[in-house]
Order: sequence, then structure tokens, then C-alpha cells
Amino acid sequence: MNSFENKLGRLKSELNMLNADDKDIAEILGMQGKAFSARKKRDSFPEKELFALHAKRPDLNLNVNYILAGTRKVKEKRITLSEIGGRIQEERVACEYSLSDFAQKMGIDDAQQARIESNQEIPDFEYLLHLAKIRFDVSYILFGNISERPKNSLSGTTFIEMMEHIKTAKNDDELDVLLAYRTANEKGKLALRSVAEAVRNDEMEI
Repeated sequence: MNSFENKLGRLKSELNMLNADDKDIAEILGMQGKAFSARKKRDSFPEKELFALHAKRPDLNLNVNYILAGTRKVKEKRITLSEIGGRIQEERVACEYSLSDFAQKMGIDDAQQARIESNQEIPDFEYLLHLAKIRFDVSYILFGNISERPKNSLSGTTFIEMMEHIKTAKNDDELDVLLAYRTANEKGKLALRSVAEAVRNDEMEI
């Protein structure tokens, strides 16, 4: 199930290119046709090139785990910056705070609280820490339904460190990469570093 041909077939399926020849797939992976053929003869699938393609072309929505292992993981719940404000508002209303009263409790003005709840402003580290201190369910605010949170998510990472990730990340994609690296095992971290190096080298050659 995990021979070169099996992986190639699954890649073609993910790309919706079932009738593509090896030359077409090699080109998509950024490889020369001869190099691709040589890897095929050795039954050595170009995993590094696949990871690099996944990083450079998120629009393809490739399921790399399915391509390489033949199994599909249930989509993991991740921190999504664009959903945090709505959950803060939900928790505030559930605790029967008016917007004005809650803003005062958080040490900010009404306008800033309204911007946070409408996702026009991302809450900073101090704000989220304050939520935890007044016993708001910060895990729910960050992840949504706590039962959907990945079992190993942020393993070994303190709450403060998790908040620092949110404070420094510029957008959802960057935060997702930071968290993926932080929670990965050594093999996963090596794969992520390989992808980063491949993308960086590609940009330097342009």
C-alpha cells in the first residue's frame, strides 16, 4: 500500500490528475523527469519535494498524510484568530456582563472591547491572561469545543508560552506553523525544518 506507485496514485488523486504522466508530476514537484524516474526505480518516493509543494501551494489542499501513508486523519481543531472574539462575547454574555461592565473589568474602554469581540482587534497576551485570572474558560475561547482539542496539543507548553505564540503571530497560517513545530516530535520537527529550508532556497534562486 505504501510503494512508490501507491503514493504516486494517491498524489494524482489529490491533484485531480489521474491521467497525468510521470513528467507532469515531476514538474509539479519541481523535479527533472530523469531524477523522478530514478527515484521511481529505487522505489524511493520524493517526500521532501512533496512537503515543499505542500508548503508552497496551500491552495492545492493536499492531504500529505494520506498520500504517504494511505490514511486520512480527522481534521484537528486549531487556534483560529478569527473566531476568538465571538467566543469571548459568548462567554461574557453567559456570565451576564454588559459590554461596558466587562470592558471596565478588563481595564479597557468600550470601543476596544467591541473591536475585540467583532474580531477587528486581536486580544493581546495581557488580555488573555486577565481572562484566565477571572476564571474564563480560555481553552474554550482559543480552541472552541474542548472535546475537539487535539489530545497532544501544546504538550509540555505552559499557558504563558502559548499566549506568547498568539502575541507574536501575524496571522492564522503563521500561528498554525508555530504550533505545529512546537508540538511535533523530533521527526516532525525535522520534516518542518526541511520544508522551510527547501522553500527558503527556492526563494533565493528566484
